[in-house]
Amino acid sequence: MNDWPRSSTAVSVAWLGDVMRRNGLLSDARITSVATADLGTGVGLMGEVVRLTLEYDRPSPQAPSTMIAKCPARERASIGKA
Repeated sequence: MNDWPRSSTAVSVAWLGDVMRRNGLLSDARITSVATADLGTGVGLMGEVVRLTLEYDRPSPQAPSTMIAKCPARERASIGKA
């Protein structure tokens, strides 16, 4: 999958909805918002780890309300390229 986001800020409603549809997690509902909460700052992780909180335009029992996303480190020092 070449279109994978390189950071949590690149996770869009459209991209996530498409991925979830392709994988059978979303059918009729649409994602209306994706909020992020940083889970990894200052705990020795080598990448960006965030909780994604999703909201939908209608109930969708098979679709998750939260997900965890791990992306490459934002800080060059975290990946040994200071």
